[in-house]
Amino acid sequence: MSKDTKRLVSDIEFDSSSMKRVRHNITCLLDLPDEIFLLICLYLTPACVLYSFYTPEKANFRLHRIIFDYYTNIKFEKITNGEFNYLLNLLCNDKRPLRPESLTLSNEHIANLIHRYFNNIDINLNKSIFVNLKSLILVDCSSNDLDIIAKYCFDIIQIEYLNIIVRKNDDHIQFGMRERYDTVIHQFLFGKRICSLHKVIIDIPDGLVLCNPLVANQYLQNIDLALETIDDLYLLLGGLLPNIEKMIIQLRRSRILSCLRPHNMPLCPRLTEFTLLEPGTGLIIDDMKSIFGYMPNLIKLTLSIRDTLDPTFCHGPKFESILIGYLSDLRRFDYTMTHRIGEKTLIEDFIIWTMNSVSYDDENSQWIHIYSFPWPSSKDDKRELPFSKDEYNSLVTSQVEQDQYMKHIIITEANQLVKLKRHFRRAYQITTCLSIDIELPLRISKVILTKQIPISSVYSIVQTTVRHLIVERRLNDEREVCLLARQFPNVEYLKLLFPLEKSACIRCFQTLFSIDETIYANRRLWHKLINFSTGFFHNEEINKNVTAEKNISPLPSTPPPRRQLSVVPSPKPPSRDISPKPPSRGISPKPPSRDISPKPPSRDISPKPSASDASSEPSNTNHSLQIANMVIEQNSVLIDMVPSSFNPHKELDDDGDDIIYPEGVTDFHPYQIVARYRKAIGESTNFRLKPLLVGEDSIETLVLGLESFAHQKYCTLIFTGEDQKFDNSIYRASTGVFDLGSIHLLATDSLPTANFQFEIGHSYDPEIFQSEDGIKKFVHDFCEAISKVLFCDNNSIRVFSINKLVDEEGKSQIKFGLTTPETKRTEQLAHDLQSYARSGFESDTILQYVKLKEYECSWKSVLSYLQIRPSDLDPRFNFDYRKPGLPKEETRGCYPYHFPLGWYRHALKVLNKYGEDNTWIGRVDAEGEWPVAFHGTRSGAVSGIVEYGLLPSVIKTDAMKEEAIEAIGEEANRPGFYVATHCEGGSSLYTAPFTVTTFPHKSEEFRIVFQCRVQPGKFTTHKSPVTVGEAWRIVDPSAIRPYGILLKKEGSTKGKVEDATEEEEEEVQSSTDEIDDATKQKEEDRVANAHETSE
Repeated sequence: MSKDTKRLVSDIEFDSSSMKRVRHNITCLLDLPDEIFLLICLYLTPACVLYSFYTPEKANFRLHRIIFDYYTNIKFEKITNGEFNYLLNLLCNDKRPLRPESLTLSNEHIANLIHRYFNNIDINLNKSIFVNLKSLILVDCSSNDLDIIAKYCFDIIQIEYLNIIVRKNDDHIQFGMRERYDTVIHQFLFGKRICSLHKVIIDIPDGLVLCNPLVANQYLQNIDLALETIDDLYLLLGGLLPNIEKMIIQLRRSRILSCLRPHNMPLCPRLTEFTLLEPGTGLIIDDMKSIFGYMPNLIKLTLSIRDTLDPTFCHGPKFESILIGYLSDLRRFDYTMTHRIGEKTLIEDFIIWTMNSVSYDDENSQWIHIYSFPWPSSKDDKRELPFSKDEYNSLVTSQVEQDQYMKHIIITEANQLVKLKRHFRRAYQITTCLSIDIELPLRISKVILTKQIPISSVYSIVQTTVRHLIVERRLNDEREVCLLARQFPNVEYLKLLFPLEKSACIRCFQTLFSIDETIYANRRLWHKLINFSTGFFHNEEINKNVTAEKNISPLPSTPPPRRQLSVVPSPKPPSRDISPKPPSRGISPKPPSRDISPKPPSRDISPKPSASDASSEPSNTNHSLQIANMVIEQNSVLIDMVPSSFNPHKELDDDGDDIIYPEGVTDFHPYQIVARYRKAIGESTNFRLKPLLVGEDSIETLVLGLESFAHQKYCTLIFTGEDQKFDNSIYRASTGVFDLGSIHLLATDSLPTANFQFEIGHSYDPEIFQSEDGIKKFVHDFCEAISKVLFCDNNSIRVFSINKLVDEEGKSQIKFGLTTPETKRTEQLAHDLQSYARSGFESDTILQYVKLKEYECSWKSVLSYLQIRPSDLDPRFNFDYRKPGLPKEETRGCYPYHFPLGWYRHALKVLNKYGEDNTWIGRVDAEGEWPVAFHGTRSGAVSGIVEYGLLPSVIKTDAMKEEAIEAIGEEANRPGFYVATHCEGGSSLYTAPFTVTTFPHKSEEFRIVFQCRVQPGKFTTHKSPVTVGEAWRIVDPSAIRPYGILLKKEGSTKGKVEDATEEEEEEVQSSTDEIDDATKQKEEDRVANAHETSE
């Protein structure tokens, strides 16, 4: 601290009268009890606590005394570069050097931190530190780290506790390396006998190997070791630890030295607690007898024995007699065991110690699992349940809820991600080969993505709780860096494998550490990053793997504002809080100048990517956009871009010639629409032989309703035979092509497009802009260039037209739009593009001609097609809600399901359309079942966007947004859309009627409503804007799935039950139960036979 700071602290501590005059009954830190003050310190990093309250020159200060544990226990783990330097300065201070009693050095989150510590401190200074240590903890240390530590073995004369955890993920651990580990550990345990050392924990991946001769250590009392085989355990018990009192042993391998067992064994008379964790090394009962022979005075025994072949372990009376014979003083026995049942297996219940048992089968055999309660018996109980490579790596289901004791989960199937929220309460780390398409629970802070996983698209759900990210697959390019940063924005510890190709690797580094002057934390990506490491091949001829590691300072120049918990003002401390600083109220952030603006990776360091290098998000099922049609005029080109797998104009150009209309028809439009549908299903278009069917139960009427609905949204209805799953519908909708899986988004305009009009210095050259090939090449290069700048999927960019600017010679105007499945993502891309347009696009071959200016962004949905596949309709499960005797209400997904009485439901084929799990469409209130709601075909928000081009975040019709935010927090602070629990709760307001005219003076009017399932936990409930029942507000488009389309003839508001006469009502009422039971039974048969459901 500075002199001024010390003086102020002194005044505060000792001039209480002046403090009272200043404070005027205002509570400050000095008024708080010690316990409350320490609770506040928990919200700071240890380095920040020391920076604020550590005053060794005034050791009698109260706050200095309260934080005693902070300056006596120094931890070099999870720290920023600034915090690391600050702690080093405390240790190296010339006047009052800090000498802690406990030191923790960890490589777990920051690679090579231990090595860096020893490189920054002089050997003699380190010796003075180690002389005072009573506790030393090394986490994830390497063999080189242990070699350095060994130099100080004779200096740690006061050490009482030693904990060494060797790195588990070293690929180079060979016999020579392991021998180096063993040698250093031998030196600590049996070389220099430190009389103060009483407790040791050593964890080596392959286990510690012991050998003769080793000198006994008579001072160790408590030890937790991972040994290689049971032969090493025999050596350890055979006199190396004569005064040991508590021992925990983990065996890593089956015995390899011999099958002989020791005789004339020396005893461990003080050993009263023994734990053996055996992971399937072939242990038999004779081995246990030999072990028990060393410990005649044992009081507590814990055994975890896996996959033993010896049936004695599951014969209760026999095993208990052995325990009594060898361990006469035994008072507590914690046990778990698995055994493959064979012909000689005889299972008998334990008598003295009550056990639970569970039998289970695998592909080839039957197993028995025996375990004792309570589980766990204490914090030191390390018994393991039998895990295998089955679901969640667990196999046994018993009273012991094994998922409650697992901290690291391996996810290999999509349904396991969903169950992660309800199980594994202690899990904080997952390893997966899948794209993470759900919001992870708050407790998940570490994610490991394996080599098989594709990098998720930019539309993946953002995981804000993940602080530690490891990607084991080598990245392809810098685009994947950005995708990971957007999905995991708050990562502090990061490990990536950059491409081997030099220029691609450089681009990845440039992207990761690029800066943005508009962001307070300066870095564009991962502004909270503390540590980054990567692996690459330095010299391919020698194939040597090198690890690059970088500790990230909180800021490149100055630290962030300090946390206001210090009593006195002082220089800014090293802080972990490096979140972006919000702009001052009423002051807009200053736009970046041209010289310092965020720039895309330089194009001159590598060849320009081709079209084949397009972003991988999403993969497999999506195709790049292509020009489906263009209209070339003298001064403009109109362009229609669609996915490459979609060709709408082939079907549209086939209208009319073979249609035979009924006599007297003047309005041919409905017949032309139905004729296109009939061609798609291979039926006749002769309407004289097969008349147009009009009615609520007619699919052809439904087709006309969908065409009218598409027309309201300025879309074209298209029929196709292409089969696609609905789980990709939202992504396809962002390219302008909707289907029955995303039709609810079409109704609410939930995918607005950011529309731009860029002025380019390209003259309207007829050789380019009046040639189809020239236009296609220009459009492709333009979209590719925009996607490179924004690091987004090039399918998010659609060009609508290219126009010649009449007023400015030699310039053209290109109209295009940005659309993504997430509105906030689209808003961010639009903002970034405006920023680039102000400052320039460097030397890009296309975008360098864009005129630098402030371009306006207009928000207007650009919807192109509604694609209907006849196979998406499933008439088998149509349902007539007009018939009498139906109940008014049932339950689905534990929510009331209000029947849409008076409507007719046309079923959609949804089985396996959203993956293999069809529980969501069930009707038995099972776990995972989604409740039913209704979605209209018109919304007030639609007109707001279309007419005024409003930004989605300011649409006034999202009336329940504030109420939703109050209910569930910021998760609801996104544009929402609404569904109703009652079909009659607002159908007249939120549906637009359509008219079917078949003959002059003969027409009928209908309404359409979508019947949907809504994911539980993804909506908030409101009493408005519906008139009956509730409205559910949803912000996640994927949380709603249409499974039926309801039709109702206008004027038939009431169903037949309500229109019946009194006599008919009595008859209906008397037969309601019978009809109801018959209906339910019929539908249950449908579920059993077709694995689908229908209300």
